[in-house]
Amino acid sequence: MQQQLADLTAAIQRHLAEVRTTLETRLQALQQGNETRLEQMRATVEEKLQTTLDGVSASRSAWFPSGWSRCTGDWARCRRWPPGSAT
Repeated sequence: MQQQLADLTAAIQRHLAEVRTTLETRLQALQQGNETRLEQMRATVEEKLQTTLDGVSASRSAWFPSGWSRCTGDWARCRRWPPGSAT
C-alpha cells in the first residue's frame, strides 16, 4: 500500500510539473503576442495622430497664409478697434 501511494504521489508530481511547464510556455507566448499587438496599435495611433496634426496644420495655413505673425497682428488690430478708442 505504501509503495502504491508513493508511486501515485510521484506520478501526480510529474503531471503537475508538465502542466506548469505547459502553462509557462503558453503564458510567454500570450505575453509576446500582446506586446506585438500593443506595438502595432501604438504605431497605428501615432500614424493617425500625425495625419490629424498634419491636416490641422494644413488647414491653419489656409486660414492664416502668412503664418502666426499675421494672426497676432490681426488680433492686435482688433483689440484697438474702433480707431481712436485706444488709450
